[in-house]
Amino acid sequence: MSYDLDLYLSKATPLDPPAARDGGLFNAAPPARCEDDDIPDGYHVILGKRRRWLHRLHIEGAPTTDALAAFEDWLTDTISRTNGVLIDEQSGRFQGAKTSGPLPEAQPTADIKLGEMSFFFEDVEGFHRNGLAQVLQIIAKVLPQAMPTRFGQYEPLQGRVENGDTGPLLAAFAEDPDQFLKAKTPFAHIFLSLSCKAELAKWHPKHFIRKELLVGTLRFELRPKAFDDPRLLPLFSEISTATRVFYSEIRDRECPVRAWFWHGLPNGPVRAFCLGRKYADLWPEAVARGQPLKGDTILVAPNRLQPALPEPPKDLCDPGKRTQPGAINPASYPARFPFTLPDA
Repeated sequence: MSYDLDLYLSKATPLDPPAARDGGLFNAAPPARCEDDDIPDGYHVILGKRRRWLHRLHIEGAPTTDALAAFEDWLTDTISRTNGVLIDEQSGRFQGAKTSGPLPEAQPTADIKLGEMSFFFEDVEGFHRNGLAQVLQIIAKVLPQAMPTRFGQYEPLQGRVENGDTGPLLAAFAEDPDQFLKAKTPFAHIFLSLSCKAELAKWHPKHFIRKELLVGTLRFELRPKAFDDPRLLPLFSEISTATRVFYSEIRDRECPVRAWFWHGLPNGPVRAFCLGRKYADLWPEAVARGQPLKGDTILVAPNRLQPALPEPPKDLCDPGKRTQPGAINPASYPARFPFTLPDA
């Protein structure tokens, strides 16, 4: 048995469920502070405006009938004493101190497609050392609305960037690079996929992931209004040069490249892209069309006279062919590939 319950309270309250004795376990996770956008829209009318502390409760194993009865008594008393609201998604019901009933049906949401601004780079150790700090400085200078305000390793994100103080975020990132970030609208999540030593230390020395070509990725989700901000392209350009990308892009939809794995340039239309030296040497047409930035980075973006962007040559693009994990297959990489593959 595995059963999860969400108890929303108006303040963080220590919870101590009864012991389940042999055969089971009752557990209360530490309280997590929720923002409005962490809570499904349909639940707001049930929770009101004050209940923003989420206490996740878990039932594991096979508790006895008596133990389950004791847990239910404890839960009912806790709800009454704290004026909390219990959300039981597995049964589709809620329970409050004075009311209970079925959960509201999920309302259809507007089909808003998020775009992405993605950066791919090789110097993962340098990024773990000071790259994120540089990126945050660029954001603060160029487009402060893109600054992450929350961070953590699980939802709802509990870390806070308050009054521009990024110290807690950088400290958490230094200790463990596996962090999720989130900015306010018109931005959203900011994802980090960093195959640095601190991250790979969590994986077995012979894990198949070490047989893949791993790179660093920084990815911003963009809501439609983000594209209207004239500062977006300068932000993109400065982050591209600071991280010394071999490739970066802005597109209206999700980038096909996910996580750490690089198999060639992604297909599909983009709004703008940057090339580092490795790809600039292989794609002279884009270089001729582009604008030099600092270092070896080339920006290719629409302009009045040339609104259309060149499409990447097929022999540089990800062929989209995958094999079993950890097996190096040349067919899963393009004909021209400016990287050395890991040993098979």
